[in-house]
Amino acid sequence: KKKLELYEEKTMSSSQSSVLGKRKRKSTQPNNECKEPEPLDIASPPKKKQKCDESASVRDRKKENDVDLTMHDSKDVNDSNEEKDAKLSCVPSFEIDAVVKQQFTKITDKDLIDRCWSIFYFYPFDFEENCGARLRQLNASLSAFQALNAKVVAVCTESRYAHLAWIQSESDGLGKTFDIPIISDLNGKLSAQFGVLQDGHAKNCVIIVSPHRTIKYVSEFSQDANLQPSVLVDQLSSTLKALQQA
Repeated sequence: KKKLELYEEKTMSSSQSSVLGKRKRKSTQPNNECKEPEPLDIASPPKKKQKCDESASVRDRKKENDVDLTMHDSKDVNDSNEEKDAKLSCVPSFEIDAVVKQQFTKITDKDLIDRCWSIFYFYPFDFEENCGARLRQLNASLSAFQALNAKVVAVCTESRYAHLAWIQSESDGLGKTFDIPIISDLNGKLSAQFGVLQDGHAKNCVIIVSPHRTIKYVSEFSQDANLQPSVLVDQLSSTLKALQQA
């Protein structure tokens, strides 16, 4: 009986150990199953690539939109340039301070462009030697321009007080017999409307305007140009005659 009991105990212990071994094997199997999801990680990148492709397509669309916008901007710029040219081809209306025969007064566009031709001489500064020589020659030729049905006016981006001081100066002044009106375009608005404003000052140039308020001739020259005043007057006279006969 004892032998049988010992034998049964051994068989029981061996069966229990086998059962425990099976449980241990079962417990180790989940670890192997946890390693199986690796294919899912490998399969996931295509989704990321698809997102990248989508973002690339969005970027391409943005680029297309950017190109369209730049094209629209260039058209607007061209349109604005055409509008500027249209404004420059016709003299704007204005009322502005001026010095006429050593008196402060107001000048309007109607005073200058009323059934006659107008010659606008723009210059940047008073007391400039070249500008003064041209103004004196223009003033001496006023009767010749009046015979051609033309008025002469000077425009400078300095104050009316500076204009008057230059006229009345005894050393290098324009003289008390100076009769050409000098407009004080202190804020540069009139020069800008004529398209001759640069760095806050008027350029050295001559503009001829017809009785219909149309700009017919523009001649620009450097401030230090060695153009003889008499040559300038002759060129303006011949140009004015040609424009009137055209």
